[in-house]
Amino acid sequence: MAELGFDIRLINGSNNCSGRVELYFEGQRRRMCDDGWDNASAHVVCKQLGCGYAISPQEGALFGEGTDPSWLLGVSCTGRESSLERCLSGQNGIQECTDGSAVSVICSGAAVPVRLVNGSSSCSGRVEFNSIGVWRAVCGSDWDMNNAEVVCRELGCGSAVSALRGSHFGQGQGSVWQYRMECTGRESSLERCDSHKLVGSFCSQKYSAGAVCSGNASQQHPTTTTPTGKDFST
Repeated sequence: MAELGFDIRLINGSNNCSGRVELYFEGQRRRMCDDGWDNASAHVVCKQLGCGYAISPQEGALFGEGTDPSWLLGVSCTGRESSLERCLSGQNGIQECTDGSAVSVICSGAAVPVRLVNGSSSCSGRVEFNSIGVWRAVCGSDWDMNNAEVVCRELGCGSAVSALRGSHFGQGQGSVWQYRMECTGRESSLERCDSHKLVGSFCSQKYSAGAVCSGNASQQHPTTTTPTGKDFST
């Protein structure tokens, strides 16, 4: 389905990364109804707005129902889309929402979906990637210096000193992100690297990737914080 060209924002929240989801289309402001609204859809909205990942998708009047016309917007997101428009599915139309059906979201407010944990500093450790609100260790299959270089750059940690496999920084908890990363080393973020879903094989925590960077994020970016994440999806 072709993209419709609407803008989106969150209103009535405590900041611009939380609130009721509102759409702007052809000069009109519209509320969004809850058809197809779920964790993945909320994550796409947060990512589109530069607000990190979804901590909590909401249905009902948590941030008020509003008085603008409503749009029953059918979406089906995987969580990897760059915008809500890329999730459009089925027939969409302008309809009035029933009471309590406007949707809202609370986002993490942090735009960096990658972190290094269990190292000697925030610039070394096991590589973890936030996928739809869940922190997962990155698979060490084919993990190399190009991949580590991108992670170090994204975190403001200088350049990569080493790329490690085999759970050098511990196995961690939970499942591993089942994608093989293929970075050139020039990308600005891990999300911009090519990734390929592992087919016919499984990557466990004992094969998770690690990285050691040359810099110190706290010295280069004193206002940067690393989100803790909240696991609310499977």
